[in-house]
Amino acid sequence: MTSNAFSKSTKRRLIRQEVDDLVFVIANNNSECESSMVYVDKSTSPITHAENKNVLNETTVEKEYFEIPTNSGSVIDNNVYVENSLNSEDNIISSSESDSSGDNLIDNILNKLSNWAVKHKITNVALSDLLKVLHYNHKCFHDFPIDARTLLQTKTSKQSLEVSEMYPGLYHHFGLEKGIKNTIGNLILQNETVKILLGIDGLPLAKSSASQFWPILCYIDIQHIIKSPVFLVGLYWGKQKPKNSNNFLSELVKELKELCFNGIHLPCGKRNIEVHAFCCDMPACSYILETKGHGGFSSCTKCITTGVYLERRVCFPEVNVTKRTHEQFLNKDNDDYQIGEMSILTEIPGINMVDKFPNDYMHCVLLGCVRKMILLWLGNIKNAPLSARLQSRKVNDITV
Repeated sequence: MTSNAFSKSTKRRLIRQEVDDLVFVIANNNSECESSMVYVDKSTSPITHAENKNVLNETTVEKEYFEIPTNSGSVIDNNVYVENSLNSEDNIISSSESDSSGDNLIDNILNKLSNWAVKHKITNVALSDLLKVLHYNHKCFHDFPIDARTLLQTKTSKQSLEVSEMYPGLYHHFGLEKGIKNTIGNLILQNETVKILLGIDGLPLAKSSASQFWPILCYIDIQHIIKSPVFLVGLYWGKQKPKNSNNFLSELVKELKELCFNGIHLPCGKRNIEVHAFCCDMPACSYILETKGHGGFSSCTKCITTGVYLERRVCFPEVNVTKRTHEQFLNKDNDDYQIGEMSILTEIPGINMVDKFPNDYMHCVLLGCVRKMILLWLGNIKNAPLSARLQSRKVNDITV
């Protein structure tokens, strides 16, 4: 590599390194040094000294003086004089290429460091501490940031969110149309209708506090994309769930009515919006529908039937029953089922208040049936028949 490939700072570092080698040799040599001065000019001859046979190619730096501490017993000149002439145009070196290559190297290291932090889930506090150790303890890392947010390029929004009061908490509406456009982006959709699924549920934030979230989530059913991302439409926070479900859903319904009537303009063209389903567990479903809870006698969302109280729980033993219809829901034909005011969800164009609300698999099957069957097999239910219990040996075999 020629000297033209080095910047001024690199050349100074090479000179200092050579001088450090001289100091090391002199300090560890008890004999008198044969040569105590190193002279560097613009000739093509390399730098040599008697004790250290290192070779340093032509360098271009300004005049500098380095003081070498002498060892007792060594007789040397304390001044090492380094000189080079910069008058010749041939020796005028542009350091821009070298500086840019150094910047690229730093960017490459920072990129790898950020990927490492994300891959291994390093916390921002730990990553910031590591960056500070590197930054303050070695000159090679002086250009490194000292905060993890700078390294990871964390986006911080200075725009304040519009939060509205919703008794007994707070609510912010992020927007359904905005989320759909951000999710679809520049994808080319073959279908003229965009089907969306909405999910609503409560989320406790801590065991020691009643603080909780009630998010409104949306999923777009795109056929040629297996895993379409779920995005946030609205978020409620409070110590209790929203007192009035219609107030909680008002912003969502308002935007849905606009999109269902006028459609949405995407890069691939105008598309219609259709609510495919509301995915909620049974408690959340009864909350937004303003109907009786899942433990009530008239709580079935699909059939007009009355449950019976059996073994400390409500059961629905009837099979041949009448199915509920959307028109019956709108007319509030069953006062035992619809106990509150009319749900605002009925204003959504094309909505069916029976078919668009599927039963929750977790509560109906896993907790409602499978859990009770397991407790019966283990004999953990009071007054469980012996004929239904499994032998302990079989239980151990199943467990293993």
